[in-house]
Amino acid sequence: MDEGPTDSAKSEILERLGALVKLPVEQIISHKTGIRPATRDRKPFLGKHPKEQSVYIFDGFGAKGVSLVPYFSKLMCDYLKGQASLPKEVDIARYFNYI
Repeated sequence: MDEGPTDSAKSEILERLGALVKLPVEQIISHKTGIRPATRDRKPFLGKHPKEQSVYIFDGFGAKGVSLVPYFSKLMCDYLKGQASLPKEVDIARYFNYI
């Protein structure tokens, strides 16, 4: 992973901006980068922390969070109340199988 901005990335962003906005870029104040976190399988993490007894995890929804959170909130509530188990594809335990 590159930890800083590149001229090629800057050029790509400016090119795409130019296709959307038909005004010239007069000034670039700063050019920064960041790492976008994501899960390997693009599925959220739900469940009990493997080591901390009172910690539960409900995370990793990404760009689809608005549509996914209501559904997974219900699953998590049922899990916390002991009324259901979590689907294997979103259970945090799956993560510890492929570290």
